Formats: sequence, structure tokens, C-alpha cells
Amino acid sequence: MNANERFEYMAEQFYRKTGMLAPGKDDPLCHGEDYLKNRIAEWYRFAEEFHANLFQTHTDMYEMLEECKSILEGNTYFVKAEKIELLLKRARGE
Repeated sequence: MNANERFEYMAEQFYRKTGMLAPGKDDPLCHGEDYLKNRIAEWYRFAEEFHANLFQTHTDMYEMLEECKSILEGNTYFVKAEKIELLLKRARGE
């Protein structure tokens, strides 16, 4: 997913949550300066919450994968443990 696709995804989530277009999107109604300031403030609140949830999900999934890998290494599911190790490396940014 490239940067534009990530923005479009977040913009859609923002619209669903607030009913407002994300800053950078053309608003055909031109509500005025106060509306724009409010929209930008809402976007910053939304982005903070979005990234906090994303980070928490990443952390939770990482911990779950570590646990699953430990369980699978002791069984005949070694191939699945190797796949989990690849996911863990990706999650660590390796």
C-alpha cells in the first residue's frame, strides 16, 4: 500500500466516523474558516487515535505470534513456526 492509498483509507475511516472530509479533500460546500479549523482539529484527534490503535494492534499481534511460535516449535508444525518467524521479522522491521 503506497502513501496515497494509506491516506485514502484513513480519509474514508475519518469520514465514516465524523461525517467530515479529511483535510486535503475538496469540500464542495465551502463551510468557512471555522469549519476548516474544526475539521483539521478533528483530523488530528482522529489520526492520533487511529495510530494509537494501530500500534496497539501491532503490539498485540506481535505478542500473539511470539506465543504461537513457541507453541508450534515444540510440535510437528515447524513449517508454520518458520512462517510466523517471517511475520515477526517483518513486524520488527527487519
